[in-house]
Amino acid sequence: MSTVIKTSKRYFDQDIADMSSQLDTMRQSKQYKAILKASANNELMCADIFFQHMLGDGEIFNPYELRSNIDAEQLQYQRMVSGEWIVDDTTVPTGRMVTLYELADLLFGHNRTDKQGNLMDSVAKGERVATGQRNKAIAKKRDNLQGKGTFSDEEINHDLKRSSANRKATDIAKSFHLLLETLYFEQTGEVYMTSYQKDSKISQVKEGNADMEAQAEAEIAKLEQGLGNVPSDASDKLLDVNSVK
Repeated sequence: MSTVIKTSKRYFDQDIADMSSQLDTMRQSKQYKAILKASANNELMCADIFFQHMLGDGEIFNPYELRSNIDAEQLQYQRMVSGEWIVDDTTVPTGRMVTLYELADLLFGHNRTDKQGNLMDSVAKGERVATGQRNKAIAKKRDNLQGKGTFSDEEINHDLKRSSANRKATDIAKSFHLLLETLYFEQTGEVYMTSYQKDSKISQVKEGNADMEAQAEAEIAKLEQGLGNVPSDASDKLLDVNSVK
């Protein structure tokens, strides 16, 4: 691989390949395996440790200018406000500025919506895929119950297995998103919003009709248990999804 090829905007291909090798070596180390074992079921702790490290591992400082105040005959921390220097003794984590930039980069992706206000991030996509795979399995079982299909248990269980795996990964992504939102809130005292969300009168994403979805879900659960009830229009609508590969 040539070191002059640069497919990303910051790193050469060889830099990425070298880092991949380093990660592979790191994952085989005793230290990595010990951390993996110690953090079992508390993986978000490792993510928080990373961001605390970026923030400065507890180190703080004044982020503003240190200027001489002739009248007071001393140095003072000052910041510019409306063209005037004012004293400000605020202290913040040393890595706060860049950490907030990083959090904003990540949160922007998680808060993207379409024109209808529906989220378009990895969590939303993962939920759609997992639901589609689950509905595909249920549709096969429904066809079997109604004599319209001859799908084997293995086929149905594979769809459910895929759905379960994607649901699990989506739940992890959702937990990570909540951590990012919380870290941003801790440093700013504000909930992150994209510029579009700030300008829009709609501050929340759309949610479905909870009662209708609960009714459809209950009927789907009966189908999964093999009770053979005839689906209602509500459950038919929920089951009417595009095929997921």
